[in-house]
Amino acid sequence: MSMAMIRSAARRVGSRAQVQVSRRAFSTPGASMEEYAAESAKWKKISVMAVPVIAIFGVVQLTKDHSHHHTGPQKYNKIRSKPFPWGNGQCGLFDGECKRKAAGH
Repeated sequence: MSMAMIRSAARRVGSRAQVQVSRRAFSTPGASMEEYAAESAKWKKISVMAVPVIAIFGVVQLTKDHSHHHTGPQKYNKIRSKPFPWGNGQCGLFDGECKRKAAGH
């Protein structure tokens, strides 16, 4: 009799564990597999429609003329609290144009 009770308890624990695992497999409990399949199909359709739209938008943006308006150096670009430790102290390390101007003066 005690062996029968152990088997019965083991079956109940096993069946509960299976139910809990299947409920945890999806994010919203209580929905049927058909609802999950319909939701998955909906998002697949949305993705299939959205990818070409995004690709076309990207191509359009990349083919546009991206002219950059340079108005010249702004006064806030040349703020120096202390001189650079090389050259005349006013030119950046890789600023060849500034170095040529400084050498020509």
